[in-house]
Amino acid sequence: MDERKWQQLAMELSLSKLDDLLLSEISLCEEIDSICSLTNPASMLKCSSDDSYFSEHLAVLDAYQNPIIVYPCGDSFKLISGIFTYQMQHKYNSKQSELGSESHRKTPVIMLRDKPKLEIIQLFILNELTRIILRQYSGIPSNKIGNYLKIWFHTDKVSLFENRHWQVLFPHINNQKTLSEWLHISTKVLKGLS
Repeated sequence: MDERKWQQLAMELSLSKLDDLLLSEISLCEEIDSICSLTNPASMLKCSSDDSYFSEHLAVLDAYQNPIIVYPCGDSFKLISGIFTYQMQHKYNSKQSELGSESHRKTPVIMLRDKPKLEIIQLFILNELTRIILRQYSGIPSNKIGNYLKIWFHTDKVSLFENRHWQVLFPHINNQKTLSEWLHISTKVLKGLS
């Protein structure tokens, strides 16, 4: 992605607005739906045995700190980023339903004016997913990292490091050795990415 496209993305984001939507008005865009059918991104998150401490205040705070980004699509909205927040909001609403208090609370979202180009949508999704693995590294077993990256970046067609989206997001990580050093894991675990 050249500098001009980054500027277009920055312009598009600067024209977005903060809004509040019901979760029922939001659905996953096709690209996220496709990724979720191949891998379960929610499985990368820490499991909690006790959600009783998760309150409406925390749900709202999460939505502001890890925003859901949507674009309008007819009478509803398609999510292109914030899948983990979206899942936590659904989890909170389900918990409220179990307790007999249906939640009709609106969730803060960043609303884009229009549907972005496919390449931009893909970058939003891949950045969110890889952030968990590569920058936050939230306890995901190292043997699963390579599998996730292969699926998300379609390495059956081209090596991970030659993938155009990878090169945009992580231009400094251009081989398996650099990636394994950055993650502090063995190169053996990342077999098949080159």
